[in-house]
Amino acid sequence: QCERQLGRPADALATCRLGRIHYPDDPEILVQESQALHELGDLAGAIAVQERLITGSEAERFTSRGTGLRGFQARNTLACCYNEAGRGVDAWEGCPGVAE
Repeated sequence: QCERQLGRPADALATCRLGRIHYPDDPEILVQESQALHELGDLAGAIAVQERLITGSEAERFTSRGTGLRGFQARNTLACCYNEAGRGVDAWEGCPGVAE
């Protein structure tokens, strides 16, 4: 997050990818990675990471994380990315892995 706030999304992306070596499904890392990809203009990559965030799971461990990172926040961000990518139908119909 700090790298992104300093206007260095490429460095933020590299940091996220290093973190995912140890914590591949950590929701906070996935959120930051998706945002860095979006800032770098890789909308397809940002969408793929958001989809992984929603459908993925993580091992039980002590962590501090925001409420909704895998739920409503991720679905909202994914819907916005779908819409931006011209996939309004996907944004309207819902996200992968979500029960109808």
